[in-house]
Amino acid sequence: MFITLGFITTLLLLVPLNICGKPQKDDNASLKLGNSTKNLRVNKPLFRLPNMSLPLSYEIDLKADIQVGVFQGTVKIQIRIQEDTSRVVLHSKDLKIEEVRFVKQSNKTEEDEPRANNASFSLDAGSEFLNVDFDKGSSSAMSKGDVWMLTIVYSGKLGSNDEGFFGKVYEGHRKKEMFLAATHFEPTSARRAFPCYDEPGHKATFQLNITHNKKYVAVSNMPASGDPVDNLDGTCTTSFLATPKMSTYMLAFAIGDFKSHYLKDSRPQISVTTRAGYRSHSEYALQMSSKILSALERYTNQSYPFTKLDNLAIPEYKWKAMENWALIIYDENSLLTLRERSKETEWRIAFTIAHELTHQWFGNLVTPAWWSYVWLSEGLTSYLEFHILKLVSILNLSWFVMSKTHVVLAEDTNQTYHPLTYWPHDLAGIRGIFDYITYHKGACIFRMIEHVLTKDAFQKALRNYLADRKYGSVSPDIIFQYFTDAAVQDGVFENTEIDFQSFLRTWTLQSGYPLVTLVRDYDSGTFRLQQEPFDTIGRENKNDTRIWWIPFNYVTKNMDTFEVTIADGYLDSSGEQTISPALKMWTNEDWLILNKQQTGFYRVNYDPRNWALITGALLKNHTSIHVLNRAQLMDDAYHLMTVNRLPVNVFLNLLKYMVKEDEYAPWKTFESVLGQLRRRLPDRQDSIGFDNFLRDVTTVPYERFGLLAQPKDDFLRHLTRKIVINLACYSGHEECLHETKALLNKILLNKTKKINNDLKSTILCNGMKSATHQDFSLVLSLFVKSRDKYERKEYMECLGCMMDANLIRLYLTTAMKKTFDIKYTVDERLYVLKSVIQAGRIGLRVAIEFLIENTVEYSKISAGKRNALQEAVQEVGRYIVNKKLQMDFTRLLKKVKRYSLLSKEHTKPIENTVQRNIIWADRHRKPIIEWFSTYNYDKTSKTVAVTSGALIGGEISWIILGLNIISLYLVRY
Repeated sequence: MFITLGFITTLLLLVPLNICGKPQKDDNASLKLGNSTKNLRVNKPLFRLPNMSLPLSYEIDLKADIQVGVFQGTVKIQIRIQEDTSRVVLHSKDLKIEEVRFVKQSNKTEEDEPRANNASFSLDAGSEFLNVDFDKGSSSAMSKGDVWMLTIVYSGKLGSNDEGFFGKVYEGHRKKEMFLAATHFEPTSARRAFPCYDEPGHKATFQLNITHNKKYVAVSNMPASGDPVDNLDGTCTTSFLATPKMSTYMLAFAIGDFKSHYLKDSRPQISVTTRAGYRSHSEYALQMSSKILSALERYTNQSYPFTKLDNLAIPEYKWKAMENWALIIYDENSLLTLRERSKETEWRIAFTIAHELTHQWFGNLVTPAWWSYVWLSEGLTSYLEFHILKLVSILNLSWFVMSKTHVVLAEDTNQTYHPLTYWPHDLAGIRGIFDYITYHKGACIFRMIEHVLTKDAFQKALRNYLADRKYGSVSPDIIFQYFTDAAVQDGVFENTEIDFQSFLRTWTLQSGYPLVTLVRDYDSGTFRLQQEPFDTIGRENKNDTRIWWIPFNYVTKNMDTFEVTIADGYLDSSGEQTISPALKMWTNEDWLILNKQQTGFYRVNYDPRNWALITGALLKNHTSIHVLNRAQLMDDAYHLMTVNRLPVNVFLNLLKYMVKEDEYAPWKTFESVLGQLRRRLPDRQDSIGFDNFLRDVTTVPYERFGLLAQPKDDFLRHLTRKIVINLACYSGHEECLHETKALLNKILLNKTKKINNDLKSTILCNGMKSATHQDFSLVLSLFVKSRDKYERKEYMECLGCMMDANLIRLYLTTAMKKTFDIKYTVDERLYVLKSVIQAGRIGLRVAIEFLIENTVEYSKISAGKRNALQEAVQEVGRYIVNKKLQMDFTRLLKKVKRYSLLSKEHTKPIENTVQRNIIWADRHRKPIIEWFSTYNYDKTSKTVAVTSGALIGGEISWIILGLNIISLYLVRY
């Protein structure tokens, strides 16, 4: 499983899945959904196989020369004919087809079947079809029910972009050039390694034989059936046992100078396989794999179906990790502890392993029948990984809301985003499925389902689903039925008239999410709920008729039941409902909160009086409101303010209580919303009140948390400390800046070993705000020496924290000029500029001038299909929020257009973003500045003038300093 950085930019149409050539019943025919889903029936896409035949088994003989970069293969595919035909259609891409033969399975030899020589073939590059025609004179050469053996001889070249069967060259011991080859087939790249039925619903068994240089080792999903056979020509052949039934994208193999580290006495046999010299870095991954595998077996009540589990680590693997069955391939940095051990490194590795191992059940054992349904795999896995890590005591589930819910609620407001279930137009559209919506929103919907059903019913449904459907493929309605059955068995929906399948379809077949507004009638003790699509607020769209079935629950001061999250009711397709409790459970002076622990996937607004009551409760006793709801209130209030549904003062008043807050979730939200707000106040004069407020709120927490980690800190406490330090230093807190600078000097001069490795990036960034040229050189040297890409990224971000314009310009130049002997990867060259842009007003202005001066040179930076200049201009555009910056940005765009470096198609959306930013600032800037100017802050707080900050769109860049584990999901799996 993986995530690409590019997201869907066009709305895709929904159609029912067509399996095995037969139209499926349209189960959605009676469901009335909003018209913005574009849920229209269209003809079957031309890139889908016609399903006139189906694969039963594959036998693949592959000979690879990984140093030359070529391979030859023969694949024998046993197929069953589904309808009378003279043509077999399967997939092939970038392969040279040399010979095709048919043999009917009832015949003993090819000589007994004279028609075997009549096969001909053609390739369709657009659909990536290999069309094999048999006995052209007959319209029914192969009859329904027949079983045939299709043999194809072919050859190909190893790819270079981590797709299909690809090769890598890396630096070994004493800088010796080393080679390896590996596979990445998801979603549509198995066809690059062998002709096949390359769709997830077409499951078959695979038996693999690999001939390779005998100095290398070959590994695959299954154990080898015996020792490699020496071919007496410098090669050997490694044969593997046949796999269970599985999809083509789960097949994996690799060839290289690998060494394996085995967990003693493990059943199944668990190993970590690495290039030579890296075994010592694998111990944590071994131990964690064993714990997580055991937890998954307990949770699912299904034993792991293989005798071995191999975790293969390879260098510079762009997908981070891929869940191939029993041979999971990872980027080295995602699996191995290549740097000094830290909580963050271990946490990141545990998260990645949990995700990939959960896929061994959800995705591999039971597979979505088509990519339209990939959220069944990716969304469910992205939720269950949190459960599994809780079972092995890695984290608590509150992290989910911060890393998933708030992120995707902010993302899923673009009307061009797709629903969970949708139909891609073409092959390129399939890869676009792997985005925030599929992973994060999918996970949020499964979390909501669990809280509607109860934890026990949810787990029961998943266990039954796996037991009944293992080795099969499914569509959403199948898992929906298991949820419904479990709910009925446990009496979840007693006394309700909800159609749970219809409920679920409103969340999976429609894009976006609702805003629920709660208005209290203080005289009668009732309240009214009303829903509307959040993504159309402020936009005239009278044709938008989207309605969701919304589960709701509520709590007041006198109902201490935040932990009971089952639904109190459902806001149905009428879109509006008045709630009249049987007993009046609150007074007019009690607050009322909807959506306990933010288990429902929607935002909530309240009437002004209730907002005031909530704010008062937070100031008086913030712990009377659940920690996740405290975070939700800030996040919802900020986004409601941005769409003019909440006055600025209501949002900002809500933040005052933070001086008493100690929990991670509210601090993470506070940092996020303040970061977005501060980005919109780029002028120093505008931000004085903001800085005073921030310093006032963080001074006492900074004293409580302290600068250094404590032995009893758990991981969330550790992350909270980092946020408090960053915010305090940003505000100009004198003690914070002094202490971080002093520690920076000790770190750079090697005079201390007391700094917790997890805090190093925080100390470096804040200390680098007043960096000297010597500081710059020392941190840059740390970057050059590091071989851990996450640590290197932290150093790049720390260098981006500098506020000396000359040093910033020098830093940017190191990533551009070949005169500097610094080995940046292409992605790192792009990230240097991004780290500077995100770091504050000085960095932004230096970056704009740098791009104007080096526009043509920057456009030459290559990153595969990524456009470096386009990414840079887009990033700058996010921060253009006033007319002065717009003038500088216009100069940059003029130069870009003068040299025709970007098309209007690329620049127009960026210009639109800038215009929206300026309109927002014109509307909100004045009341924001007025609130901060009248805030009664503590004038005795010590301060140091800080002329730049690190706040970025949506976050403060310090959280990106390796702190923001959300980045785990950006290029992943």
